[in-house]
Amino acid sequence: MKKIIASVIFLFIVSSSPAQNNYSVEFNYGLISPMTRTNGLQGIGKLNYQFGKNIKLYMALGYGVWGAETVHYKTASDHYRNLLFSDSHKLIPLYFGANYLLKESKFLSLYVNSEIGVSYLSFDQHNYNVFFNVETKEKEYRIPAANPISDASDYLIGVGIGLTGGHKVSKNTELLLAIKINTNYSTKTKGMFQTSDTYTSLTMGFNYFL
Repeated sequence: MKKIIASVIFLFIVSSSPAQNNYSVEFNYGLISPMTRTNGLQGIGKLNYQFGKNIKLYMALGYGVWGAETVHYKTASDHYRNLLFSDSHKLIPLYFGANYLLKESKFLSLYVNSEIGVSYLSFDQHNYNVFFNVETKEKEYRIPAANPISDASDYLIGVGIGLTGGHKVSKNTELLLAIKINTNYSTKTKGMFQTSDTYTSLTMGFNYFL
């Protein structure tokens, strides 16, 4: 992954010419929807570089927040119960990617994008003491008197793919609507394409050509 990131940074730096005016800055804001957590909000800033006629390279930095993660578990009597696992999630992603122009008309430009990057995730983790009830033969989760909530964090390696529609409102400004799905490799869950580490986003924003 280090080689990929280094290659993208190298392309941003050495393959541009100031006279060509190939750079643009972009900002998007909207909904983030983790699959096992409540919905939240996120903002993303991008630096874009036009690499050829139909390809746009970018570097993106964002900040997202969302609420609770509830864990569902099955009891010995085949009942399902909900347990609050974590809350107050904060995500800081850094991604490198590319947009490919699929279709362009006077009204709409349609792009498909793919990306790879890293993220820092912090959250409040709810702690429980686990007991086995001999009478009901079920596990019971009880909130401890000391340290019921602790600070937790994780580093994620992720990939994403999405679609973006753009509409130019002036020579230098383009309005955007984007939908994207990202999945991450977590140092805690040790895998990708798991629902706990996958989220979708729907954002609106603008792209300003420098």
